[in-house]
Formats: sequence, C-alpha cells, structure tokens
Amino acid sequence: MDQTGSQLGYRWEGKASTSVTKASVEQIWPRFVDFFNLHNSQAAQVTPVRIAPINWSKERLISVDPLGRRLSYEMVNSNIRFTSYASMVKVISGNGDGEGRCRIEWLFAVDLAEGCVLEDLVRKFEVGLQGDGFNW
Repeated sequence: MDQTGSQLGYRWEGKASTSVTKASVEQIWPRFVDFFNLHNSQAAQVTPVRIAPINWSKERLISVDPLGRRLSYEMVNSNIRFTSYASMVKVISGNGDGEGRCRIEWLFAVDLAEGCVLEDLVRKFEVGLQGDGFNW
C-alpha cells in the first residue's frame, strides 16, 4: 500500500485479493465481464435487522482485456467519501500451488476524504471479494 501526495488530498494505492477454491478462471471471468450486472453476483446476507447507510456510485468501464482477463473502471460520481477512484480487476489462473483454482486481484488508486483509513478500505474490499459468491 502506497501513499503519495495529490492536489485533492492523499493518493492511496492498495490491493485486495482472494484465492477461489471451487471455481475456475473460465467460470469466474464471465461474471466480471458482465460489469454492469456485477452487483447481482453479491451474496445476500440475511440478518434480523440491518441498519446501514445507503452508498451508491456511478462507475464507468474504461477497458476490458479478455486475453489478460483484466478490466479497468473508474468512479465518476458517488456519495462515498472518495474524491477520485480508479480500479483494475484481474482474474488469474491457479498455478498448481494448492492455493486455489484461480485468484482475483482488485487493485485501486483513490483520493480519500479526511478521516478515511486505507487499511479499512482494503479490508472492506477483501470481505467483499470473499462474500461475493466466488467460492461456490
């Protein structure tokens, strides 16, 4: 995780990743390519009472590299405490190391608003990757 100065505050770079043990690259990659419906992949969590603020964001798909299994996008508007956000997601084939059939890496660069903590953001992304139904 790196921190560099920017005109808007601090420019943070980070990475969240997870090993997928029960699905192959060929099963996972199509879920990311369907960028505009990716939110439908997120596993629902049932709790007796859920009280949480509603966060929203408008994102723009920048590029898709089907051979490299990468996609890039940016946040263009949101009520989240970022002043800018850009991300790249990579789906990587497993290499027989026993850690999974494939790996998902979520790299991002963000200008955080005052009071935000990078480690909290990375943890949130890691929890999201693990909870998005990728370990079928």
